[in-house]
Amino acid sequence: MVDVLDAIIVLLLVLAIGSGWRRGLTWVGLSLLGLLIGLIVGAAVAPAIAKHTAGHHPGTQSLIGTAVFLAVVAVIQGVGTAVGYRARMVTVRSRLASIDTAGGAVLAALGVLVGAWYLGLVFSASPFVTLDQEIRDSAILRGLDDIAPRPPAFLGSLQSLFRGQSFPNPFAGLAPTLLGPVPIPANVDTPGVRAAQQVTSKVLSRGCGVEAGSSWPLGSDYVVTNAHVVAGGQAVSVQAPDGHTYDATVVLFDPNVDVAVLRVPGIGLHALPRTSIDPPRGVTGAVVGYPGGGSEQVVPAAVRGTEQAQGRNIYGDNLVTRDIEVLSAQVIPGNSGGPVVDLQGRVIGMVFAASTVDPNQGYALTMPQISADINAGMGRTAAASTQDCAA
Repeated sequence: MVDVLDAIIVLLLVLAIGSGWRRGLTWVGLSLLGLLIGLIVGAAVAPAIAKHTAGHHPGTQSLIGTAVFLAVVAVIQGVGTAVGYRARMVTVRSRLASIDTAGGAVLAALGVLVGAWYLGLVFSASPFVTLDQEIRDSAILRGLDDIAPRPPAFLGSLQSLFRGQSFPNPFAGLAPTLLGPVPIPANVDTPGVRAAQQVTSKVLSRGCGVEAGSSWPLGSDYVVTNAHVVAGGQAVSVQAPDGHTYDATVVLFDPNVDVAVLRVPGIGLHALPRTSIDPPRGVTGAVVGYPGGGSEQVVPAAVRGTEQAQGRNIYGDNLVTRDIEVLSAQVIPGNSGGPVVDLQGRVIGMVFAASTVDPNQGYALTMPQISADINAGMGRTAAASTQDCAA
């Protein structure tokens, strides 16, 4: 069955070739130049305007950012189109008319393909679930994404804005085709999972509004969470499962992997056991954390597989490759930084993201991926910079 979006792209290609033949290279070229400038300017101003007007509400930021971005692109491309029309009126009367005509058809077709690829990339992780699914099912967009380079950081940052979640996007391109779901255990009430529940704590970071996440203990008054939870934090605290709140110092902050180690004097939680290898497909367990910044919850989970995922750091300005686990589990903001444990209570990963399409699919950093940061953070006492608010 032909994907609806693929059919639309093919139709646009046919129309673009006809239009490009009529308008010529100069008209099409200057129109596309206007589009490119519009994309650059829109990418530069939309995130700032959205964050200024919507505060720290990702969903509202996404809607405002989308409107601003599209408006800027439309206006600047309109200027390019108007200038291109005047240029075409000159070339159509010259000896270059036939070359200009043929070149317009070719360039218009390329413009449709490049534009479709880029917009598909930007909106592939948006809060518009139906659109997300159409993009991911598009054979044309997936083929283009396989051969295209990653967009520069100032354009790639739009993905974070349009995502509409406080989670980072684990994939810089279209999400890969993953193995199918695995059975989720009906009951995860085991001694090991209960032990993990008793020491998983809530993290509160004040600075970029109030960000809430989860953490788990490394021992010796140290806990670990995601960097995006504490990014830009000016006052960080950890609330233990018994309700007591402790001031915390971020002693390691890695925005690329998305790991932060916190020193929490007096919290006194025993370290959770952790594995040292990637979990095989089908391993069952639980996600422990504080979804929505509310009360602690234990959610059954199963590992669908692992991926070497090329994505961006928490600021959207660097490409990074992470070793991640794909989970069959319900993960929502607030679970960030929480442990994924097997039924024996061993940590097999740390939650850091969720799918925008499938509410029962989450992503975790593997233990081999985060072990270097954990080891580096243990024993530190000096505060590390938490830099800026996450994208």
